[in-house]
Amino acid sequence: MKLYEIAAEMKQVESLLDDGVDEQAIADTLEAIEIGFNEKLMSIGKIIRNNDAVVAGALQEVERLRDRIKRIDARSDWLREYAKKAMLTTGRQKVETDIFTLSISKGRKSVKIDDESKIPAEFINIKTVATPDKKAIKEAIEAGQEVSGAALVVGEPSLSIK
Repeated sequence: MKLYEIAAEMKQVESLLDDGVDEQAIADTLEAIEIGFNEKLMSIGKIIRNNDAVVAGALQEVERLRDRIKRIDARSDWLREYAKKAMLTTGRQKVETDIFTLSISKGRKSVKIDDESKIPAEFINIKTVATPDKKAIKEAIEAGQEVSGAALVVGEPSLSIK
């Protein structure tokens, strides 16, 4: 098989992955490609590395967009507060425009806690969270202790690409 044919077929596999085709179709396509085992795995490794790079780039973009959302949201909060102060300063409760109406409404009632220690017990919510200490359980089992309800298991093998 010629190099350009291998490249085209591996590009087809990458396209199938991008299109979300089911895993069996991808496996069938990989099996149909007539190249050596090592070359196949090398090509698969390249696709994995490429996918990892795409994921890393997407995560950076997500972080950038989160930061942008925070900035835009902060600007909107500032503008909202600015408009409210301007309306309160001029004594206007309502301003109608061609597009929308801005109005000042009364504040909602809320509870402000000045000193939590003075709140009567009947108004205190107690939250208790109990979770198994997996690290301690692992250490105990490895030391030969039997821990009922828990067992030490070996996870799935993983593929590393270096």
